[in-house]
Amino acid sequence: MELDELFSLASSGTVLSISSLCTVFAESEVINLIGAGNRREDIAAGIVDSVAAKVAGMCAKRTVAQRVILTGGLAQNDFFVETLGRKIQRTILRHPDARYAGAIGAMLTAQRRGEQGGGDEASRVSGRSPAALQTVL
Repeated sequence: MELDELFSLASSGTVLSISSLCTVFAESEVINLIGAGNRREDIAAGIVDSVAAKVAGMCAKRTVAQRVILTGGLAQNDFFVETLGRKIQRTILRHPDARYAGAIGAMLTAQRRGEQGGGDEASRVSGRSPAALQTVL
């Protein structure tokens, strides 16, 4: 199942509890929920809720500002962003290109190391000069 389909199903489901932190055990829980005849929408809602709960648990260990910036692929999905926002009781901000945040951060780190005499890692990794990479930003 594609993520878009999962989120679409989840948005019309009722959350079922999936409590395992381990992916393997969570998969077993999902298989049991399927075997018990639960609706796909409800299982999908449980999966999304479980992922959001894990992220919320990480947030609970830190002081979190009123507005939170979410990066990565999940930032692209409105349903996940709303679910997480409710769980952490914060406003979630995101950029349309949030999925590239990790790659941009890696490029900037490589560029900075190159400027500090650590070699030209940015161009070695990307095949582009640091100046050309800077234009991406």
